[in-house]
Amino acid sequence: MCQQVHPKSIPLWTVETLFECLWRSVIAFLLYWFLREYRISDLFLFYLTYKAIYFLFWAIIGHRLQYQTTEYRFTASDLIIKDGGFSVLETTIPFRNIQHVAIMQTFFSRLFGLYSVTIHTGGNYFVIHYLSLEKANELTEVIRKVMP
Repeated sequence: MCQQVHPKSIPLWTVETLFECLWRSVIAFLLYWFLREYRISDLFLFYLTYKAIYFLFWAIIGHRLQYQTTEYRFTASDLIIKDGGFSVLETTIPFRNIQHVAIMQTFFSRLFGLYSVTIHTGGNYFVIHYLSLEKANELTEVIRKVMP
């Protein structure tokens, strides 16, 4: 059975994208302000415009697609994570490779009451973002039961 992330993930992704866009725009604006006497300042103005359009497009279309395609499921020997928006990546994690599992909460996800589960394997880690606390605890318990 496939499990999806929490519906609150759409506005949370939007807030995180807005925050990233905002701090990059502040940096670009400061560079524009100090370099406005040079022709390079036009590039910074273009960058600011590009980021605003990118944010609007991603916030309107991309986050909804990402919510609809992000899911996880268990098989007899694997955990399968499907994640993406415009392009979708399906990752299969054999239970025998899982070494550690942790529940995490970022600043923005705390505002929405959502959690992320991080699954550590030999040299890599995988994250299932934006689950309710109940789903996050349930997922970690299932993984801990099948861990070697």
